[in-house]
Amino acid sequence: MAESLKPEDELAIDFQRDIDGLIYSFNRNGERNGKPKWRRIDLNLELHWSDNWGWIVTDEDGNLLSLSWDKGKDHQGNTPPDGVWVSRKGSKSYVYSLRYVGAAGSA
Repeated sequence: MAESLKPEDELAIDFQRDIDGLIYSFNRNGERNGKPKWRRIDLNLELHWSDNWGWIVTDEDGNLLSLSWDKGKDHQGNTPPDGVWVSRKGSKSYVYSLRYVGAAGSA
């Protein structure tokens, strides 16, 4: 059964890196797998629903780069869960906080 969309579906999303406060912004960008998706404003990275993982961030080749740390797939809704996310690219890993914002790059 499909969930109804929330106001967050149209908002931009920021990932703030815990170690240094760096912010990566994503704008809403259509749908994928029947749910909204977002694209990072400065790189070709996509935040979208995966039937295997739940909400994830992938690169243009489909490589998994980030996912929610606190909420597993079975505890996620129709939009990406706010809170703690982790990322991995090569040998580097970071912790981020996902938050919904009015427009990309602003709180």
